[in-house]
Amino acid sequence: MEEAKEFVRFELGNLDNPNWNRWIIVLKASAAIIGTCLLFYNDEEMHWDVSYNLGKRYWSKGYVTEAMKKVMCYAKIH
Repeated sequence: MEEAKEFVRFELGNLDNPNWNRWIIVLKASAAIIGTCLLFYNDEEMHWDVSYNLGKRYWSKGYVTEAMKKVMCYAKIH
């Protein structure tokens, strides 16, 4: 429970950080949350990183591909 609280504090602490962009991935039909995606600047390695997580039952259905296309469009204009 404490790790989860720490994660939430970390995420909330990055809300105003222009180099930290996390979105939720939702199903269009039901608005159910199925994962997240993240675009952030890695200060240690001095480059941008992209990552995602997705509930296992939603793997191999094209959801991450669709989400990452939107993330890349966002990255190109920002």
